[in-house]
Amino acid sequence: MFFFDKLNLGSGFQRYFEIAPALDLEHKRKVFRIRHEVYCEELKFEPERPDRMETDQYDRHSLHCLMSS
Repeated sequence: MFFFDKLNLGSGFQRYFEIAPALDLEHKRKVFRIRHEVYCEELKFEPERPDRMETDQYDRHSLHCLMSS
């Protein structure tokens, strides 16, 4: 069974990472700040915003999640 556990990416992922839905405003703001850092500041896909929050028209219909190790 140990051999098959090594091949199961899902169980390996769960061993090292935790995913939590961003259900409240505080956690959603954290998601939007991370998106701004990645899409606007690092990758330059979107213009930087004064509030450092990257949001779009789909956010109110989306489930946002945060991943930690």
